Amino acid sequence: MSKPNDKIQETCERIAAQIIEALDNPPEDGSPWVMPWDRSLAGGMPLNILTGRAYGGNFNGFMLMMAGVQFGDNRWAGFGQWK
Repeated sequence: MSKPNDKIQETCERIAAQIIEALDNPPEDGSPWVMPWDRSLAGGMPLNILTGRAYGGNFNGFMLMMAGVQFGDNRWAGFGQWK
């Protein structure tokens, strides 16, 4: 069984690999790499789905932001809020 720290480490490594991949493989048209996030639902700073407030903190906010890019939605909530 994985420890919570192992899961965090795996997530960090996966996100880092995605960023490195994007930087190492620029678009075929030669345009420079552009951050794939903004404040829209398809990415950007993560927002609480119920309150509309942005998540704070560097690590948690960044990890949720990158996951939002992958999933196409930057709205999140805690377990109790979904329940």
